[in-house]
Amino acid sequence: MSELLNVYADLAFQTRTAAGQARDAALQAGAAVEIEATSLVDYRSAGHLLIVGPAEAALAAAHRLADCGLQRTVVITDGISTAAPATVGKADPSMAVLYGQVDKLAGHLGHYVATLHAPNGEPLNLAELSGTQHPFFDLVLDLQPTPLLDRELPPFGYYPAGSDAARLERALAQIPEMTGEFEKPKFFNYNPDICAHGDSGLTGCTRCLDACPASAISSRGDHIEVDPYLCQGGGSCTAACPTGAIIYAYPGPKDQIARLKAMLQTYRAAGGEQPILLFHDDTAGVERLRESVAELPERVIPVRVEEIGAVGMDTWLSALAYGASDVVLLDTAEVPAATRRELDNQLSYARALLQAMGYDPAR
Repeated sequence: MSELLNVYADLAFQTRTAAGQARDAALQAGAAVEIEATSLVDYRSAGHLLIVGPAEAALAAAHRLADCGLQRTVVITDGISTAAPATVGKADPSMAVLYGQVDKLAGHLGHYVATLHAPNGEPLNLAELSGTQHPFFDLVLDLQPTPLLDRELPPFGYYPAGSDAARLERALAQIPEMTGEFEKPKFFNYNPDICAHGDSGLTGCTRCLDACPASAISSRGDHIEVDPYLCQGGGSCTAACPTGAIIYAYPGPKDQIARLKAMLQTYRAAGGEQPILLFHDDTAGVERLRESVAELPERVIPVRVEEIGAVGMDTWLSALAYGASDVVLLDTAEVPAATRRELDNQLSYARALLQAMGYDPAR
């Protein structure tokens, strides 16, 4: 509760009028709603870092991380021949240097598996070649022009900096902090009994697979499978699902709607009128809110969510039913394109429903 309120206190919302006081009361009421606990996903990282890219950039990054307690394996991708890669540069026992092209990378924070191309066509396990006695890599810094994992939401521990200097600086600042044990909520619940993905070997609905920006969902015959280590709570899968087979778990729809109801009821009881709910994420959304807080009308009530894709048409329409004048989604450059596409679809459905019921679809 205090963490949520501290975020908004730090933004210095104006409370010049009764609407501002009503908003403060609404934020207090929302923070007081108990959220049902969910299971956690655990990650463990021992600091084994793989750096892939051209020699100059890769070696420079490795040397900048020399004093961070990381075991570094550098794969140099330029100036190579078709010969089998060889380990060189043993002067630094915490760094191994190899030459070659990485064929495949898969995994997540604490468990990345990478293979190199070999002349005989057999994949070579990079972790084994590095001589670290560690079966996989914990972190990956990718400095290649074309990333090994081309995803809108890369998995935790994977940093596709390419030749972008700003992204490289952010990665070099974050990587030393990514050693130890970490946990995050399990963001989804899945009920295969009502899943419309397939039946009798025939593929049906693929909306969640198409909407997931993290590539965390895969087909398993008549059902889907969601990798909890890759899922980052984007939420577009839950909005896209036509049957409710996959739902957002933290907070769940029941808790989210209960929070909105409490906020709106408290706002009106405190004398507020025409409340606008503004859904924003807790990273780029907070920063964008910070930039515009001075111009924000006092009847706008911010609602922090993991990702704006985590709330869909059921939540928006419930908010209107409980008295919200309008519902607004705060977009940022960080919202994945797949999430934005699904939100646009959901908005078109919601507007059509409102219009059919005689309400202003622009709400």
